[in-house]
Amino acid sequence: MYVYRLYNKDKEIIYVGKTTLKIYKRIWTHFSNLKKYDERGLWRKEIRFFDYAKIRNKYELTMYEIFYINKHKPVFNTKNKFNCKLTLELEKLNFSSLKNISELGIDIKYYLELYNQRQIKFNLNKKTFNIENKRKLIDKIDSNYSELFQLIRKNINELNSNSFYKTRDLLVVKLAFYAGLKTSEIASLNWSDIDMKNRVINIRIKNSNYIMPMHLEIKNEIESYLNNSDNNNKAVVISNRNNRISIRTIQKMIKKYSSNDLTLNKIRNIFKKEIFRLTSNKKLGEEIINHKTN
Repeated sequence: MYVYRLYNKDKEIIYVGKTTLKIYKRIWTHFSNLKKYDERGLWRKEIRFFDYAKIRNKYELTMYEIFYINKHKPVFNTKNKFNCKLTLELEKLNFSSLKNISELGIDIKYYLELYNQRQIKFNLNKKTFNIENKRKLIDKIDSNYSELFQLIRKNINELNSNSFYKTRDLLVVKLAFYAGLKTSEIASLNWSDIDMKNRVINIRIKNSNYIMPMHLEIKNEIESYLNNSDNNNKAVVISNRNNRISIRTIQKMIKKYSSNDLTLNKIRNIFKKEIFRLTSNKKLGEEIINHKTN
């Protein structure tokens, strides 16, 4: 068991750790585990030197790790680092001489290139896409892409004699099939969230907003819905009592026009599969499906 310290090229302590592995194997894992690290883990490219001290038991192992973290305040330690002054001293450990990672056969140039490639990948993944990128993809969705939607539309037309309820229910279904909206997002839509001119929907998610391109199927259904109602309500989708529709009512609506086990979430999965069928750009697809950007 060991406590070890990692140093940068200027021989400044940048990390204190502990291990029950053989010490050289543990130092190696900071490089060999590269693919497991998220962007925050890329600090390991700064490692150039290390030293270590052998510890007698696991209790002292944890105690000494915390002690040296708070003594040195290494920049890349995030846990067990407290904003207070040390008021005690432990028996001094007998650390090894400072060793260069090259002594372990670590080719720093090779790993720096890998780290840089991984950083580029993270940077690309952080890229967000403008509304036109998303609109082009949404517009690729064929109006008849889902046989299930065709069946639900047929049932809505056959089971509804009232033109208002027919267009309202079709709008709810289309918001799921052509925008991937969740039940709560549909229920919370206000008319102020609908921009017909620019063909976008503002989806309010907690304390943030997401601008979603509006498929022509949705735009056309909103126009029909407006023509068949005198809705002066703030909410887009309203109940039979002229109030904002509830999540439970939407859930019942979906079951009414389909099999009992169909949910909006399952419809979202159909939308998700269609998005990824139409694009090889995983990041773009995820932004649209998850209704969020980084």
